[in-house]
Amino acid sequence: MYRVVNKPLLKNITAWIGFLWLAGLLSSCSLLEKAPEAPKTLPDKDTEAPKIQLNGGDLVIERHQYFTDPGATATDDFDGQVAVKVSGKVKSHALGSYTLTYTATDQAGNRAERQRQVKIVPYSTVPPLNDTGIAWAANYPQGNEEKCRGELAAMQDCAHGRDGFNFTKLDAEGRPLPRSAKRWSCVKDNHTGLIWEVKTRQSKRAGLHSREDQYNLRNLIWASNGGATGYRNHDGHICTGFIARKQDTYCNTHAFVQRVNKKGLCGAHDWRLPNIQELTSLLKLRERGAKIDRRYFPNTRRGGYWSSTPVAFDKSMNWQLDFSNGRDTVTARRDELYVRLVRTALPGGADAN
Repeated sequence: MYRVVNKPLLKNITAWIGFLWLAGLLSSCSLLEKAPEAPKTLPDKDTEAPKIQLNGGDLVIERHQYFTDPGATATDDFDGQVAVKVSGKVKSHALGSYTLTYTATDQAGNRAERQRQVKIVPYSTVPPLNDTGIAWAANYPQGNEEKCRGELAAMQDCAHGRDGFNFTKLDAEGRPLPRSAKRWSCVKDNHTGLIWEVKTRQSKRAGLHSREDQYNLRNLIWASNGGATGYRNHDGHICTGFIARKQDTYCNTHAFVQRVNKKGLCGAHDWRLPNIQELTSLLKLRERGAKIDRRYFPNTRRGGYWSSTPVAFDKSMNWQLDFSNGRDTVTARRDELYVRLVRTALPGGADAN
């Protein structure tokens, strides 16, 4: 006896089998494409030393300034994070070069070593005389002469100036950027060798480098503070990150320097408060408004900026520079002023070119 087969039904079954086979094939291909890479296979025996990463590079510290070692970290293929030991001392009261040696040893006994050079330079060295930005002559024969003419003009800066300033923008790692760069974190003065903090447009208490943040003056180094340390916390909420009763967040210049050096602005950990001569080297007196080159320092506020220079006749005061008029004056350390930090490029180093 023969059974009659329904041909349309058989055709449908065959089509479904083909569809399921094709779907399975495509799914297999998809899985193959998405299959994760095989994990890295480590050798049976640990023969590689840990890798040490310094926080920042070599440092230049002014004599008698507060020094904190930025430290280092170490990782190992087998052991992960490895402890780092440091040896060597830095005497910030004595001029010269010092070496800090960082070592890390993994559980297999493999040892790595790296070094950091710390150079102590004279305190309050006066930077090379910079340009003033003045292009006119005075007293011609009275008043000012816009085109630097007259018998007295030959003796003035309009005739002898350096024809402008020479700045380089630096990125967040301290690397040079083209003049056309739209974002930068620091600026190097190629004439004085000083490297400057660049402020951001963030509102007050909204960023570590906010142009609106202000500080009281505090200096813990007796060799340079004029006989008084200043104010630890006079005004409270005037800067980013302030927390009551937490000293490292206070809005004083010392605490701010410590925070910036901990973060490592532009890859450096030797930022400090500039002295009055260094701060004056930024003055561009021809500018309207803030007396500074705003192509490189666009977020400068009109008003006083702290210097590290104490006042000889009054230990409760420091010198400050007002960028709204270009005048340096003295002010009480409890006052609220702006800050622009500076660091010294290492002579002969990568950042000194």
